[in-house]
Parts: sequence; structure tokens; C-alpha cells
Amino acid sequence: ERMAADHQPRTLELLAQDHQQYVAAGSKLAQAKRFNNAIRPCILPIPISNAIVPVLHLDLGIFSWMFEALLQDLKQLDLALGARCQVSDADAEAFQKVCTLHGQLSAEEQLLRSAAERVAQTQRQLEFVAIHLRQHGQVDELGVVANLQEVHTSAAQDLNRHSQLVSKFGNQIAALTGTKSFAGPCGASVEPVLQSHGIQRQVYHGGAFIGNHVHQALKPTVVTA
Repeated sequence: ERMAADHQPRTLELLAQDHQQYVAAGSKLAQAKRFNNAIRPCILPIPISNAIVPVLHLDLGIFSWMFEALLQDLKQLDLALGARCQVSDADAEAFQKVCTLHGQLSAEEQLLRSAAERVAQTQRQLEFVAIHLRQHGQVDELGVVANLQEVHTSAAQDLNRHSQLVSKFGNQIAALTGTKSFAGPCGASVEPVLQSHGIQRQVYHGGAFIGNHVHQALKPTVVTA
């Protein structure tokens, strides 16, 4: 095994060499650590200098984060406006409670998406290890499957817990407002602006955006709308 003092940058070329050495040594999963776990070949065996960064896909995550931050700021603005309105103390208290619940709901929805990604990832890893062991007639001496199954089970439990909390906060908001998608005047103005520019959030996947709609949303005419 490589010692800490011998660490080298993990480049595509070195990973390809590690995989070749892994195959030459018999493709034994129990020894994968000796080859930096490079148990599969590169999907595209080309130099990194020839790879084009998919900017549109990178924008998806950045834009989603910025959009969620915008919604949170608008909710806070709605809260500030609501506090200045001449309403009864009961209405002001209810509005404050709804805003608090909506913040909790947004946080749980983000955790729910993260847990769902971990469940899907560990499921794919379990399937790959099972196929690898079967194809090479190997025994899981290191307990890789058991460790992955433990991580998968934990992620599934997190998924279930966050799903229940999302339903709980959504139902509490609905009980106060009549709808789970409560938003004040500022927050409610976002969707019409998006639709007027042909930008739609997906019905599934937590209302995510597709790449072309992100590209459209980042145009100056939309940003300043």
C-alpha cells in the first residue's frame, strides 16, 4: 500500500494505471485498496485536457441554490411586510407561525432530497459490488456489502424521517392557510414571472429546473424582471 509520504495527486492517468495494475493482480476486490479502489476503467479514456466542462449542468446546482436563497429572502420580506400591516395580534401571530413552519419545511425538503440521493447512490453501489463478486467468483472477505447495507439502511431511515416531517409541516401550514404552498405577496410573485418567460419548475423532483430553463432564467431580461 502507498504510504502517506508517497501520496501523489489523483489524476486520470494515475487512476488508469491503478486500474491496469488491479486487473493484472487478478481483479480481487479484497485488494482494491492497494490500487486506490480503481476497480473500473475510465468511462472516457481521454486526457483531462480534452474534456469539456458541462457548464450547463454545473449551473443547475448553482442556480438551484441561488433560487432557494431568493425564495427564503422573499419569505423574510413578506414577514417584515406582514409585521407592519395593521392587523390583529392574532393574525400577526398566525402569519409569524406560518413563516416559521415554511422555513422548517424548506429545510426538511432539502434534507429529504439529500437522503434520497444517498439511498440511490448506495443502492447502485450494492448492485455493482454484487455483480463484481458474482462475475469474479469472489467472497466478500472485507464485509463491503455489509458496510454498504448499513449505510443504505441508515439513509433509508433518514429518508423516511424527513418525509414524515415534510408531511407534518405541510399539513400544519395547510391547517393555517388552506394550502401547503403558502407564500406572501413577494413570494407569490415569483411563479408568474417565471411562467411569463417560459420557465417552468418540474412537477416531480422537488420542483427542480431543467438545464435550458436555467439558461433562460439567467438572462438579464429575466433577472431584472
